[in-house]
Amino acid sequence: MPSVALAVTNGTPLFELALACEVFGVDRGLTRPWYDFAICGQDDAEVGGWLRAGISRSLEALAEADIVVVPSCRDVAEPPSPALVDAVRVAHRGGARVASLCAGAFVLAEAGRSRYKSAALAADAAGTPGAGTA
Repeated sequence: MPSVALAVTNGTPLFELALACEVFGVDRGLTRPWYDFAICGQDDAEVGGWLRAGISRSLEALAEADIVVVPSCRDVAEPPSPALVDAVRVAHRGGARVASLCAGAFVLAEAGRSRYKSAALAADAAGTPGAGTA
């Protein structure tokens, strides 16, 4: 069974966390589970600024996953967590497929895992609102 790790940092929007949990982590009992799902991050990470995320593993566990999901970040004008960027790099080097939801693409760009890094850099240089993490 493929393993899926959801990377969560402080301020992860609730919608993106819920979306990934719904798709990969909810066992409806209709068939055998398709994925081994884990929420990975810091123990004190708050989702949406107020809800504890139910972290089951550290960000280092991303390296053990077959699929890593990086949800949107709280503010794309802030640089992403260096620990998250490093964990995504290590996971990708280890062979994991890495996917982003929405502005999680900025984390992938920072980690050098996105073919759109040059676009993020260009948007940042042009002063585009919402760009600035690459």
